[in-house]
Amino acid sequence: MSTKTTSQTQQNEGPAAAAASAFDKMAEDNIARMEAFFQEMTKLQTKSMEQSVAAIDEAAKLMKEQMQYSAKLATEWQRMALETSRQAAQMMGKPWMLS
Repeated sequence: MSTKTTSQTQQNEGPAAAAASAFDKMAEDNIARMEAFFQEMTKLQTKSMEQSVAAIDEAAKLMKEQMQYSAKLATEWQRMALETSRQAAQMMGKPWMLS
């Protein structure tokens, strides 16, 4: 008798229970996919942030090196300009400009 009652209960639930079960499974699967998606997005965001920080650090390093090189060039240019001016003055016979 219990077998008959169980199968009658299953038959009464029938399509509605199957639909509810299928909907529950779809919802659970969707949540699992969303969770996996967000975990992957977090990994990609972390990697992107690390790469951005590295690029900024490298750009700052290059900018500092460029500024140091520019200062060195300016100093060298000034030295050469002064030396050339002294040589020109010496050639023109202006001893007061040699010092």
